[in-house]
Amino acid sequence: MNFTGSLAANQLVIDFGADQGQASLITKGSLPASTTAVSTTVNLLWQADHVVAISQQKMAVAAGETGLILTLPWAITADYLLPFLKQTLMGTVAVPPIPANLQTELVHYWQPFQQLLGFLNQTALLVAQPDAPAKAKETVAKASHRWRSEVSKIDFQINYRGSQATVRWASRNQMIIAAGATLLAEAPLNKDGSLGFSARFASQLRQEHQAAISHFTTTAPITLKSVNEVGLFLYFGGTNSWLVLQDQQGKTIDAWTVVKK
Repeated sequence: MNFTGSLAANQLVIDFGADQGQASLITKGSLPASTTAVSTTVNLLWQADHVVAISQQKMAVAAGETGLILTLPWAITADYLLPFLKQTLMGTVAVPPIPANLQTELVHYWQPFQQLLGFLNQTALLVAQPDAPAKAKETVAKASHRWRSEVSKIDFQINYRGSQATVRWASRNQMIIAAGATLLAEAPLNKDGSLGFSARFASQLRQEHQAAISHFTTTAPITLKSVNEVGLFLYFGGTNSWLVLQDQQGKTIDAWTVVKK
């Protein structure tokens, strides 16, 4: 994963981008309270080898302590992130209980920050998640895919849940959806009636390209970064999009690009 950052005397800031947000490590001073005037934040404070507090309130960082400010991306809410982190890092029971689909999304969100803390030798923070669903563990080992110039000449078709499109993988980080693609109109909802992570991210993608969408049909080519973004943009994800994109003979983009192990 790519990131940018900055280093000051008492602060290290790592920016993982709009989809993952930002982490700021503080060794002196205080962690500010989260406010509605800026992006939502969550504060973590630990002493030596254990986390002592996870909160959105202001916290002082004393000598021998380290603070972490998480600036959340728009698609992650503190309502479930706070109990998830307390469950993951402090071993408490999550209140409110975290739905299985959100647990998986939060595991995915937390992964780069877990890796960052691991590199900083804060291994005591990386405790096992109690009662983590099996699916969350299964998502770690994903197939790897590799772009090559031959693939850039193939028109991959999508016909899934009423969404239809023609897509080309033009370069490593460039997926082009041809004009005239049909988008799924209604996003699936969680059991409580709220939008899930995937639907919120898909809505953001559509908002960014709203000038090229009319009545859920694209009026100009849309360029996205990955197969997963294409699936989210067109039909809110919910399936393995590597198997949805197929050439004229029915061969999937997965079969064209998967790296054999």
